Amino acid sequence: MRHHEQSKTKGMEDVDLVVAVAGQPNVGKSTLLNRLVGAMSHVGNWPGKTVDILSGVVEYTGFKIKIIDLPGTYGLSGVTEEEEIARKYIHGEIGERVHRHRRFICEGCPLSLACPMPSFCPARLLEKFFRKKETPKIQAPDVVLVIVDATAIERTFYLAISVLEVFPHVVIAVNKMDEAKSKGIFVDTKVLSKRLGVPVVPISALHGEGLNEVLRAIIDVWRRKGIKREPIKVDYGILEYYIGKLEKIVKNISDLKRYPSRWIALRVLEQDREILERIEKIDGKFTLEIKNILDELRSINGDVSAMIASAKYNYISNLVSDVIKKTDERLQGVLLSKFDKLFITPFIGPLVGLSIILLTLFIGFTINTGFPLNILFSYIGLENIASLIEEYSIISLLEQIFDVAMNQFKQVLSVLPSPWPEFLGDGLLGGVLLVLTFLPLIFIILFLLSLLEDSGISARIAVSLDNTFSKLGLSGKAAFPMLIGLGCNVPGIMASRILMDEKEKLAVIFATPFVICQARLIVLVAIVSIAFINPFYQALSIVLLYLVSIALYGIIATIALRLMKSKVSSESQLIIDVPPIRRPSLRVAWWNAWLLTKHFLEKAGTTIVVLSIVVWTLLNFGPNGYTVDPSTSYGAIIGRSLAPIALIWGVNNIYAAWKIMFAFLYGIIAKEGLLLAIASLSPDNTLASAWISLGLTQFQSFVILLAMMTYIPCLPAIITIKNETNSWIKTIIAVISMVSVAIALSSLVYFFGLLLGIR
Repeated sequence: MRHHEQSKTKGMEDVDLVVAVAGQPNVGKSTLLNRLVGAMSHVGNWPGKTVDILSGVVEYTGFKIKIIDLPGTYGLSGVTEEEEIARKYIHGEIGERVHRHRRFICEGCPLSLACPMPSFCPARLLEKFFRKKETPKIQAPDVVLVIVDATAIERTFYLAISVLEVFPHVVIAVNKMDEAKSKGIFVDTKVLSKRLGVPVVPISALHGEGLNEVLRAIIDVWRRKGIKREPIKVDYGILEYYIGKLEKIVKNISDLKRYPSRWIALRVLEQDREILERIEKIDGKFTLEIKNILDELRSINGDVSAMIASAKYNYISNLVSDVIKKTDERLQGVLLSKFDKLFITPFIGPLVGLSIILLTLFIGFTINTGFPLNILFSYIGLENIASLIEEYSIISLLEQIFDVAMNQFKQVLSVLPSPWPEFLGDGLLGGVLLVLTFLPLIFIILFLLSLLEDSGISARIAVSLDNTFSKLGLSGKAAFPMLIGLGCNVPGIMASRILMDEKEKLAVIFATPFVICQARLIVLVAIVSIAFINPFYQALSIVLLYLVSIALYGIIATIALRLMKSKVSSESQLIIDVPPIRRPSLRVAWWNAWLLTKHFLEKAGTTIVVLSIVVWTLLNFGPNGYTVDPSTSYGAIIGRSLAPIALIWGVNNIYAAWKIMFAFLYGIIAKEGLLLAIASLSPDNTLASAWISLGLTQFQSFVILLAMMTYIPCLPAIITIKNETNSWIKTIIAVISMVSVAIALSSLVYFFGLLLGIR
């Protein structure tokens, strides 16, 4: 078994067969793929979607097998974006554009079942001369590999049955057999295979057991594709009458020939919008006949979707009832029961869930920046330890390395005429270093989140917070982006991927930038310590702004959902997978974190560098060319043009107004830029004298801080929004909403403050 680097080029793929890998969340799909292929490559997004395409190639007994990682789903109903993608890929509506010469050769060869060395087959060696005569076509995968969890067979077999209803060429891998054995659970995979008519292979992806057997089963199924086997049939009881009537209709619809007619009938019964719209476009006659059947169906009391799901689970229960043997699991049940009760207890559950997330963030940010552990040691008087933690944090070490690199770079460029050294150093290299500064934090947070997910704790946290967030129309998983955003908005926005509902995901992406991150906290603490003399007012200001930040997260997300005329679907609210507690795999967590971090670097890195150069140019060039005086730059000109905005905060001094707006502009690159911009405009380049020179009252300082904490967080956050939404339009809408909320909220606070006599 050999791994191959995944090619990112379009066109022909030099592979023998394509295998789509499907599985519910938490069944160990990522672990298996990591073992089979190594690091899967990100090769873009699914057509019209924000979900990533991950693929890789593995060679086994001379065959090159392309592995496609389908998004984790619970079924093929198309309720979520992930389910829609999986369904269309399995049906061949979207897929790999590949040649099939090798496949045709092996299918037609009488020796294919016993071929020992396909790599030396003369027909296969000669096929390369005929490739150019055929245009690659998008086709359905040759085999679908479905992963199920041996420790939760009945729950995780639902997707396997859904796939077998529409696609006969399936291999089922029963994962976590080692864990099941340790818990006294034994699964007779041979009996399951005989009953389903497809290979059922026991594996342990974590320990690499059974992988060759899986690949062998895939090749066997592929070679036997000439033998037709009908999809399985589940008895849906009272619905069978209506399924039969609908089948007769859909069999006459040529546009739906690629699908099993029984499956289409089921989709119609569940009133699948996409299927019904396609039928309506073909012929209104069919639509009318279907409408009459659906009207007749309404006489049945009960939810049709629930009845279909119930029938599938009954089928699974009967299928596995005598193939699963359990020994003594009493101790495990008692321990898990007590642990799970912590999360479902009304008050304790959310507290435990939030505590675990905050502890995770505490560890992640302490490793990266030293914060907030340095604050705690400083508070109890251990300044030396606090200083050491800051000095040897990852970000501090990186800054030291970057400073040396920047100085050396500028020294080498010093022979060039100005402004080339400054442009290449501060503009170009500064943008690159800005991107690299974010990578450790993103990787660490994603690594820790992967550990929580793989251990089963993440799902329990979501359950504990679900009731609280459901009052806002959100699911419990929406807590993760918010709390991660307290450390950094970039991984917070990326954490929206854990949400199943596409509209909830978009609403959370819009809301997360309003959460005060660590970088904004630095700005907040620095300015508060100057603007407010009384320690009580300093603490009060920080607490109030944080409360406003958290409130805005919920309000913006709720408003976004309402504007989209949506609330989190019942499927997303009810389907919160709660797997058994297990030891997480460090290897898988590392791989997941690296893949997402690399994705951020590839997609966001270039854009951030380019925009960083643009902003640097605005701040260092003016009508008279290059300038070392920021007050004569184009950025200052823009700041002066925006100066009237400062009137809403009662800043009538034009000199102070344009400096404030200039700082807002500078702060778009990174929030620390606010402090740098303000300080650079004072004679002695100190923040304290610069802020005092603005002549602001304490109340004005507070409302300006409110605006600073709620407008655009930073350039990397904007690019991350674009990457996650795959849309510049949505990104622009998000930016406009941030700026609008910052201006409107701060002006309202200032106005009501004046009414109350606050100056």
